[in-house]
Amino acid sequence: MLDRALGLLGSFSEDEPELSAVELSERTGLAPSTMHRLIGTLLRHGLLVRVPDHRYAVGPRLWELGELSPLSLRLRERALPHLVRLYEATGENVHLAVLDGPDPERSHALYVDRVTGRQSIPTISRAAGGARCTRPA
Repeated sequence: MLDRALGLLGSFSEDEPELSAVELSERTGLAPSTMHRLIGTLLRHGLLVRVPDHRYAVGPRLWELGELSPLSLRLRERALPHLVRLYEATGENVHLAVLDGPDPERSHALYVDRVTGRQSIPTISRAAGGARCTRPA
C-alpha cells in the first residue's frame, strides 16, 4: 500500500502540481477503483487536497512532515546566520539549496531557505521548490 501511495505522490511535479484521478491512474498503472480508494485515504490524512476541476494536489501534511526532517532543521538552523551575513554584505536575495544527486549537471536544486530584501529584485523560488541545475554560459 505504501508503494502505491508513494507512486501516486511521485506523479506530481513542479510542472504538473495538479492531476486528475484518471491522470494519476494512467501514471501509476493502478486500476481506477484502487486509485479512488487510495485518493480517499490520502485526502483524509491531508496528504492530498482537492482543487478545482476534479483535480488533486499534494496536501499540506506532506510539507509538515518534511519540515520535521532533521536534515531540514539542522541545515536551515546552521545556515541562517551565513545567509543573513551574505544578504547584509550584498543587499541581494540569498538562497540555500541542496542538490538531489551527485552530478550537478543532472541534478535539481531543492530550495531549503532564502533571505530576501525589500530592495532586491523579486525571484521565483520557494522552500521545497526545485530548479534544474545548469552550467553558467
